[in-house]
Amino acid sequence: EAEFGIGVLGPPSAELHAEHCADDPYVIAFRAGHALQKRRRVGWKDLQAWRVVALRSTSANRQQIDEALAAAGIASPWFDEVEHLSSMLGLLRGGVGIGVLPRLALHAGAAVDLLSRPLHSPDVVRRIGLLKRRDTRLSRPAEDLWDMLRQQLMHHG
Repeated sequence: EAEFGIGVLGPPSAELHAEHCADDPYVIAFRAGHALQKRRRVGWKDLQAWRVVALRSTSANRQQIDEALAAAGIASPWFDEVEHLSSMLGLLRGGVGIGVLPRLALHAGAAVDLLSRPLHSPDVVRRIGLLKRRDTRLSRPAEDLWDMLRQQLMHHG
């Protein structure tokens, strides 16, 4: 039985207390030597010129991006899609394309060999936070872990 969780925040819930800790922006990732390496930021519209790999269309990340692009009147730039982050990282490392993923996922995937640039116009971010049931009180160790995780997330967000 878990006392709390960490995840992407959705709409408010009557059953859950959610504490927003960080914004996790989407980035474009690629291997060294790519033309995008010379840029500081990349606009979503600029992606039409490249082979862009995305996470599968049923993923919450992809749905969030597709909704934001549709609202901004920008055509989806997807050339291909993958089921798993590890598949995307393999394609990027092989130079098959460039990929859109959350910044924290890039770091979590230990992709230190890949470069990334922030995406803008529109800015699309995942809201990351800590979650617990409203009707429970955390144990002392869980409360300490909650505080440590909050500090780390706020530092990286």
